[in-house]
Amino acid sequence: MQRGGRRMQHYNRETFTAWKTLLYSDRAELEKRRRKSRSWNRPAAVTRQGSRSLAVTSKSMSIPAIILCGGLGTRLRSVVDDRPKAMAVVRGRPFLTYLLDQLTEAGVSDIILATGYLGDHMSELLGEDYRGVHLHYSREESPLGTGGALRLAARSCPVAMVLNGDSYCKVDLAAFIEWHFDSGNRNSMIVTHVDDTRQFGSVQVDPAGRITAFREKSPGVDTTMSGLINAGIYIVSGELIESIPEGRAVSLEREVFPRWLDGRFRVFPSDGGFIDIGTPVSFAAAGAHVGGNGTVHSD
Repeated sequence: MQRGGRRMQHYNRETFTAWKTLLYSDRAELEKRRRKSRSWNRPAAVTRQGSRSLAVTSKSMSIPAIILCGGLGTRLRSVVDDRPKAMAVVRGRPFLTYLLDQLTEAGVSDIILATGYLGDHMSELLGEDYRGVHLHYSREESPLGTGGALRLAARSCPVAMVLNGDSYCKVDLAAFIEWHFDSGNRNSMIVTHVDDTRQFGSVQVDPAGRITAFREKSPGVDTTMSGLINAGIYIVSGELIESIPEGRAVSLEREVFPRWLDGRFRVFPSDGGFIDIGTPVSFAAAGAHVGGNGTVHSD
């Protein structure tokens, strides 16, 4: 099918199963890499001191990862209209699988997919197991935005890693987890530097790495401006999660995060490649940045 001069990409259960079979054939190598990395286990206990949630952990801690992949993908509909945006095909495989690879190779063992639009398509193709990691599903009945979807998926989580399902940043997630807990952070965000922040908005940071402000997207501005942007990967506290209103659409970026800038949000910089597939233009460019083995190349 042709639409807007670009061929629509289709990915059915049979082609996905064939790809998954190849993936599982390399499972021994994955287990070997896992044994070399740290083993992340659940926290021994969670305590509260006043209004602050503190996880009593060691460096072997594991936290659940929640991938936000329930968006309508309206801007991408001209080239991807038969599946959730996160399942759009990039170099022969669903984009979401690059995020799943990144998490499993970091040792994350508890993954929740926050789904919405065409969510059944995702669960039918991926099932409940990915490279030996159990997948859970949280399904919103109506659009809840990034914040509402997180609140629904993360009930009772004292801490969680959160990833946007339509972007990928090449970064060592195991190092990010370790840094977050070693630093005693309440909330952490991965940021990356780009030459033009207009389509993303920017993140302002003080010398200590604390976020001081978020600047809105400015696509209509003629002058380009380099800077740090939100790479769409966070570790957030149960306190932040519980602050999100339930039962309505909420934006993490516009409504929630700006309320946590009084020293309660720090950044972890990454100089790896960053891609976003939110528009037809960026989606078309994604294949040039993503390698066949799941790596994302810097420009």
